[in-house]
Amino acid sequence: MIQGCTGTNKMQEEEALSRLSSSANSKYTATLDSTYKINKGDKIEILVWEEPKFNTNTTVSSRGTIAIPLIGEVQVTELTIDQLKEKINQELSQYIKGQINLTVSISSSNDMQVSVFGMVTRPDSYSVPDETSIFKILSMAGGPNNKANIREVRVYRNNSNSSYTTLDLTKSLETGEISSVMPVYPGDVVYVPQKKNYVREMSLFLRDVSLLFGLFSILNL
Repeated sequence: MIQGCTGTNKMQEEEALSRLSSSANSKYTATLDSTYKINKGDKIEILVWEEPKFNTNTTVSSRGTIAIPLIGEVQVTELTIDQLKEKINQELSQYIKGQINLTVSISSSNDMQVSVFGMVTRPDSYSVPDETSIFKILSMAGGPNNKANIREVRVYRNNSNSSYTTLDLTKSLETGEISSVMPVYPGDVVYVPQKKNYVREMSLFLRDVSLLFGLFSILNL
């Protein structure tokens, strides 16, 4: 039984590493249609014919803005491609007289997500615009299930296929030092391993679950 559990844990960990690698190599989704609204983390390319000083290739920041040379910072989130073109045209009209030949290309990025694998209720990838508490991420994933080992939660940093940080979440909850726990960032993978020993004292299990779900109920208010 223990050998089988070890094999399952290894497979789940390899899945997490595979997800991290594919996330790093798959930057863009399919071509976007005219109804798509720009999100944080999207890639935007702006080309102005015969006015290369305005050309821009950038990523929408966590504030929902992009920076265009000479024009400055422009708020772009929740705009469609046509709305963005109109907004940029208005800005460019202050610098360019006559017809403006403008091309705007947008690609949606998968970078603004945190993937949660292992012993959680809903393993999946969750949209995260900026650094976020790991407790919030686990709450989005429905919390740990009854096989979760929350004393050895692993966080794989984006762009790193091997190194990880192990977090003892129970210790943090017991000491009340929740805010000091290392945050997770877009592109990270969180892996919640399975307990190596199914036979645990029931009081310890109930304490862990009570602490975590008590916090999750607060986060979801």
